[in-house]
Amino acid sequence: MSGNENSQPSVSKNTQSLRRKTLNWSQAEGGFYAIMAGSSETFAFYYAVKQGLDEFQLATLTMLPVLIGAFGNWMIPRLVKDSQLKRALLTLVTLQIIGLIGLFYSVQEQNHFPWILASMILYYLGGMSAGPIWIDWISGWLPTDRMGRYLSRRNSFVAAVTLLTFLLISFLVNRSESLRVFQFVFGIAILARVGSWGLLCFQKNPPLLRLEKHKSLSFHEMRSIAPLAIAILFTAAFRLASNIAAPFFLPYMLSNLHFSLLQYATITAVPYVGRALFLARWGETTRSLRPFIGLQIALVVISFVALAWSLTTTFWMLCAIEFASGVFWGGYELCTVLIFQNFAPRQARGLIGFHTAVSNLTALSGAYLGSFFIHTGANYLEIFEISFTFRGAIALFYILMSLRMPELRVSYKIYGEFLTSVLSLRPTLANVGRIIPARRRKEISNT
Repeated sequence: MSGNENSQPSVSKNTQSLRRKTLNWSQAEGGFYAIMAGSSETFAFYYAVKQGLDEFQLATLTMLPVLIGAFGNWMIPRLVKDSQLKRALLTLVTLQIIGLIGLFYSVQEQNHFPWILASMILYYLGGMSAGPIWIDWISGWLPTDRMGRYLSRRNSFVAAVTLLTFLLISFLVNRSESLRVFQFVFGIAILARVGSWGLLCFQKNPPLLRLEKHKSLSFHEMRSIAPLAIAILFTAAFRLASNIAAPFFLPYMLSNLHFSLLQYATITAVPYVGRALFLARWGETTRSLRPFIGLQIALVVISFVALAWSLTTTFWMLCAIEFASGVFWGGYELCTVLIFQNFAPRQARGLIGFHTAVSNLTALSGAYLGSFFIHTGANYLEIFEISFTFRGAIALFYILMSLRMPELRVSYKIYGEFLTSVLSLRPTLANVGRIIPARRRKEISNT
């Protein structure tokens, strides 16, 4: 009896030490992932344009890989057992690495389109399918009430590294006149993802008993699945409304506003700054106030982003608009994940995969709808206003539906408290230091 009593603290201490190491490895792995993201996706499409692909090929390249990735994102996580999470994660990351190698090889291959298309399919299929599995896997190491804080701070670090990588690569590509520069760019992405894969190998599986406890929490406390159902419905519809305008910001900047590549790169990078600075505040706020509230606020603010683009052509004003867009899109994504993780932990992996797949399918539909408006004679500014109208209507209906549900009903004062907490200045400035892994070791050791 006394032996058991003496051994229990030792087991608990060992578990805490293993958890600390795992979360530190995960933070470092996020840095390698960010380097890969900052040197691959955007530049793959830019490279395709530079290769002179025709409009049909570019449209196929934009739509088909994401469509296949969305299908894999829905189906693959549903087939993975809890005991296979790490193996599945490593396999999918390997698939993404193969896609990056294909992009690297396509720079010297004469028949560009088939190589680029096959590579992007593998890239998105591996990357999108790995997302829900990674979230479910890392959640086994953290209590539900700490998941939001960890995700927000890790994502802040990832956003900061992605921003720096993107700007450096943009500067490099802008200075080079040869397409060979893209071999160097994709080579960096390959090495970074291989480093990410290696760090994943070092991380341990979460304790199965702990995972089962985590998965049994709070679902029975929900009065119905209606809050989850309307969250999926309205966020998917919101992605459709957003993508009516999203594909046309780039041609609008280059064709109408005549921005340089450096100006375009700056505006594209600014949202990462907003994410890096404020995501930790989103995580802290959702610990005390429910993520449904944050999702409602994010939908409203993001709705006005499309309208703001139609009201100004000033470069610095557009940078400010995109900064706000990054802040609230980051909150939108975090709150969506936390809704599934907190309120339906037994179904979290399947729901996240299903939601991501549906959202990407509706986003594709939105892009086609925006193209239809363009072909019927609408200009870019009219497209932005149409997108704002759809976004605003969806956000309003979601809030009205939420007010009718006891699980989601809150006072107007709570909305103000949530927004004030997210945008509070002093904690936000402190987060500049907190996104650096070394500053968090002591805190992680106490989780």
